[in-house]
Order: sequence, then C-alpha cells, then structure tokens
Amino acid sequence: MIKPEDKDILQEMPVFVFLYNLKEQKVVFANEYVERLTGFTSAEFLTKTKQELLAMIPPEDIQNLTLSFEELIQQKDGSGTGSNFRIRHKDGSLRRVSSKEKIYRRDENGRPTHIMGSVIDVTDQYSAERYKEALTRLQSLQQKKTQKIRNLSLLQGQEEERKRLSRELHDGIGQLLTAIRIKLNDIEHEKIEDAKLKTKIHDVKDIVLKTIKETRNISNALVPIDLYDFGLDAAIKRLTESAQQHA
Repeated sequence: MIKPEDKDILQEMPVFVFLYNLKEQKVVFANEYVERLTGFTSAEFLTKTKQELLAMIPPEDIQNLTLSFEELIQQKDGSGTGSNFRIRHKDGSLRRVSSKEKIYRRDENGRPTHIMGSVIDVTDQYSAERYKEALTRLQSLQQKKTQKIRNLSLLQGQEEERKRLSRELHDGIGQLLTAIRIKLNDIEHEKIEDAKLKTKIHDVKDIVLKTIKETRNISNALVPIDLYDFGLDAAIKRLTESAQQHA
C-alpha cells in the first residue's frame, strides 16, 4: 500500500503517522513513533480493532473526532482536516494530541478507501527545535515531490516542442519542397533547347529531392509523424523500411 522508500521516511518522522483502511476499519500502517505516544508497539497497534481504538479515546472527545472524519470523507479538494483530542496511554495516563488527516487513496468511483494521518503529542508541547526538525523534513519531502512534478512538466514540454518542430518540418517545409520539385518536373519536361540549362534544372531537382529526404529524416528523428497519424504499428513499419533502405 505504501512504497518501501516512503515507509523508510515515515519511520523516521518524529510524529505518529498512520494509514487507516476505511473498508476494513483498521489501521494498516503505524510508524514506530506510535510506541512513544501510546506505549503500544507498531505491531501491537496494528492488531487493534476499531472498537479497541475508540476505547483509547475518552467518550467526550470521540464526537469531535467522528465529525472531523466525516467532514474529511466528504471533501473533494483534498485539503484535509485536523483534530485535537486526548488518547489513553498504555500506562493509563491521558495524552493530549493534535492530528491532521488527509485522503490517501480513492477507488475507481472516487470514494475514499484510505486515510493517512499524523498525530503530535502536545501534552508538554514539542520544543521549538523538535518542531522545526519535523517541519524541515516535511518541507524536504514536499520539495522532492515538487521537483518530480517540475521534471515531468519539463519533459512533457520538450516532447510537445519536438512534436511541433517535427510537424512544421513535415507539413510546412516538406510540402514547400515537394511543390518546388513538381514545378521543376514541369519545367524539365518543357522544350528547352539550352542543354546547359536543362542540366542545371536536373541538378537542382536532385538537390531538392535530397533535401526532401533529409527533412523527412530530421522530422522522424524528432518525433515519428506516423506514430501520431497512423499509430505504433505503422510507425514501426515505416522506420523498418527506412532502415532497410539505408542498409
């Protein structure tokens, strides 16, 4: 459910991070910090049923927590919700905590299936240094995700530019060169008594033909036009034929 590399990062977070399966109504991931917060190991916490988890929260705090979860499930913008409540430690003491939850995964119909949350012990309040450490790590994670999105956008932009240049070479310059070739064919078939002129026309036609072929090669090297016009099979066939001709 959670990528191994993400699990490693979440395990190091100085807050309790959990993943809750709405269908199974149980916690399916809890990082090691849960033991510091509740006294239960991660393995012990994962065995707890929904009723056992609710039993760790004072009845007067359950209503606000339930309303927060209901609001989260109805959200469409992914902004998440937050809650402040108390949780009972394994030794019987109560800890006041602050939590933040977001929808982690939805099914094919858009219905939430998993909720991810982070819980901070605010009983004695984290020191400014500890809070800054958590914030720095969260910002680092966000920066990595932002960089991935930027890299993807850059690649997509480069691909679109290659398509545009390929199309301009094929449909623009290529068509103009073809038109010039046709005109030269017409001139070549006219009655021209000057032998030198006929030879020059023929030479120019050969240059234009070579230029057309080179333009097509450059266009296909950028992006095979056939790939977008006729599909993958046609593009592969065209490239194979071109390779055989150059062999």
